[in-house]
Amino acid sequence: MSDIEETINRIKTHKSVLGIVICNNDGQIIRSTYGNESEDGEKIARSIPTLAAKAKLITYFYIKINCQRP
Repeated sequence: MSDIEETINRIKTHKSVLGIVICNNDGQIIRSTYGNESEDGEKIARSIPTLAAKAKLITYFYIKINCQRP
């Protein structure tokens, strides 16, 4: 079993995890544990690029603010 498969299986065993969606920067699903008939994976994948962009922006400003020299 590959490291990726082991990691996915480890994450899936947590009781609060409902499913896993792995997607690219465009929101296209690479792997999902929701199955083909579920729209949940599609909804999540569509929101990931926006969420990632916001996280990147917040991280940028956090570093900029907290790493200024006095």
